Amino acid sequence: MSTSIALGSAPKRTREQYVAIDLGENMHERNIYRNNRPNFKALAEEFPGIRDFVHYSENDSAYIDFKNAEASRALTKCLFKKDFDLDVDIPENTLCPPIPNRLNYILWIEDLLSESQVKMTPVRGIDIGVGASCVYPLLGCATNKSWQFIGTEVDADSVKSARSNVNRNDLQGQITIYHNRDRSRTLPLDKLESEGIISPDDEFAFSMCNPPFYGSSDEIQAGIDNKIDDPAAICTGTESEMITEGGEVQFITNMIEESLKWKNRIKWYTTMIGKGETLGKIRQKLIENNASAYHRNEKGREDGNHALNHIFIQQIDNFTVTEFNQGRTKRWGFAWSFGEERVANHDGPVTKKIRLAQAPKSHFSTLLPCHAAKAQEDLLEILNDLDASQLTVASECISGSMVANTWSRKARRQRAQNANTAKKDTEVSAEILFSFRFDIQDVDKDNAMVIVTWTKGKQREVFESFWNHVKKRMLQDCGIIQGDRYKPQESSTHEN
Repeated sequence: MSTSIALGSAPKRTREQYVAIDLGENMHERNIYRNNRPNFKALAEEFPGIRDFVHYSENDSAYIDFKNAEASRALTKCLFKKDFDLDVDIPENTLCPPIPNRLNYILWIEDLLSESQVKMTPVRGIDIGVGASCVYPLLGCATNKSWQFIGTEVDADSVKSARSNVNRNDLQGQITIYHNRDRSRTLPLDKLESEGIISPDDEFAFSMCNPPFYGSSDEIQAGIDNKIDDPAAICTGTESEMITEGGEVQFITNMIEESLKWKNRIKWYTTMIGKGETLGKIRQKLIENNASAYHRNEKGREDGNHALNHIFIQQIDNFTVTEFNQGRTKRWGFAWSFGEERVANHDGPVTKKIRLAQAPKSHFSTLLPCHAAKAQEDLLEILNDLDASQLTVASECISGSMVANTWSRKARRQRAQNANTAKKDTEVSAEILFSFRFDIQDVDKDNAMVIVTWTKGKQREVFESFWNHVKKRMLQDCGIIQGDRYKPQESSTHEN
């Protein structure tokens, strides 16, 4: 039997404090609940299951008491049905997932896949710790008909409940629930292979996880005691949903370690983070890199010890972080990839926690005292001179790739000495050094903004040196920087 835990035993709040749910404008822009709280009165009329939990204030505003676990469960089941046509059972004493928050996570994954141009049909994902409700696979498949999931779960009762929810919604063809009997493993792809659930060449677009926050029951109680305000809602869950040895930091560290084995077999590894301080700790795991740690790790391998967390940065330098907002509740998303496709950092309000956890930025900008049309014309001439490959020119945008460093002093001297250097057309099939996108827009009648985004590649310093070279030439074309002007190489001119 599963052991249940409840949070939120602080004093009861007044009824007026339950009248509204602030879902706020900081939610994901495509979230259907953004600035659109549920209409409890209409829900009570449509769904008898929530009717007894809807109350009315003196000004006739409908509300429910979120400190009542039955009320929260009834609301969640109503939202599943009304907004996603899903029939979901949420057993007592298991985690009751707040739908708006969970939808934020699904939408962020959609953004990751779109921005990094992950093209996979069907889109396959892994949910680590699927839980009794099976919330992420159900929401993912309801909002993305081409998605498929494998949901892993360590708790036997939750496995049964999750499978029941999948069957209840006729999604057996899209969602597979796997009972992971090895609690030390977060990504048991080898076990899935050995049991015939996947094949050795199967790849996944993403993995996702809402790990247990706490390391012990004492840590849970300390969290309650340290709250200035009483919790806005009660939170129940099984022990496996709430507690793991070492808390969420260790759980996510284990995921990172296991990802080193599977690498590009999963395009994006993602996790939700429940504590703000965890962000900095996980990022620190990705930047710890010194010779003594590396040698200790090598010695550990020789001795058969599992000690990998000091060398992550040698293999993981592509990561991003975002913030999930739902009223008073904040959560964070952390994602890393072994691929070369880059995504922009969090573009919402940048809090201190986000700023400290972000990867180095992948886009840069400069303001030019000219119109966007002239800036784009000058930029295209520079890119052609540098033998940029696969150039695509659109209104206010130029994208392309570089297959070699053609902007360094050494490269320019070599090109000047060798007029027969291979042309760009013959280099398209070469390995790409990095890819880029320039966006050029007028900001007023006298100035244009040029923004460059690093979209693909491993060597940040090479991309930054390219941008510094291009920026200097564009500024020179505007007469801002004095000095020797770059002249296009006659041997390197190409048709647009």
